[in-house]
Amino acid sequence: MDDTTSDLITKNLVFSICGVHSHAKQKGHSPVNVFWSSLSHYEQGSYVEAFELLGSRNGRNTFLQHITGDVPEVSEMTNPNLQLLLVVPLLRRMGKLALARGDVQMEVLFNCFGMISEQIGPESCREYAIHMMLPIYKVCEGFVGKVVSAEIKELASKARDAVRGVLGVDHFVKAYNEVRKSIEDKRDKRKRSEKLTAVINPVSCEEETKNCSQTPCPQEEENNNDEDGDMEKVMSCRQDGQVFVRD
Repeated sequence: MDDTTSDLITKNLVFSICGVHSHAKQKGHSPVNVFWSSLSHYEQGSYVEAFELLGSRNGRNTFLQHITGDVPEVSEMTNPNLQLLLVVPLLRRMGKLALARGDVQMEVLFNCFGMISEQIGPESCREYAIHMMLPIYKVCEGFVGKVVSAEIKELASKARDAVRGVLGVDHFVKAYNEVRKSIEDKRDKRKRSEKLTAVINPVSCEEETKNCSQTPCPQEEENNNDEDGDMEKVMSCRQDGQVFVRD
């Protein structure tokens, strides 16, 4: 991918996500289920189709739970606004895809996050901070699970500084520490699971350890099995020679 194409994709993503953010902010004064009931059948279908294209079952299910009022007692977003329900799945999917792919995608991601944070401002940036900081933290602190070039680490550092400049030091430190704790908790949970497996089935554990030592262990990354849709057609597509983002 050349620089021109990369720049077009970046601008399209920033424009689209900021557009979704602004739209959700304007419509988000009412409860989510009230907003949903005000839409036509065609409009409702467009929202559902967008989640299908995104490939985020978690995001789709969370959205559907809140529009129907069928929210579990233990929910990641107990009282979300429309912005969180629509924008957060986009940010999370972009982060997962970029870290799983390569330098080009990570470059687009970090440029996007820096530009998005500057455009939406401090208050809105605080709502998305943890989700934007997760891939940035993983690259800056070496938790990607693979070798990352110095150039990409520098871009991640610039994106981190851009987000910090918008958030302010106190809010940035809070978000950064929450991301760190989340990653540490997942690592501790994995280690406890491995110890339990070693006690219950030592032969299986030994074989798994051998396989993991031969290939980069994917368990440092978040479980992406729930979001195995093809985000390529969401992040960027070509039609009539133009790069665009599919809504």
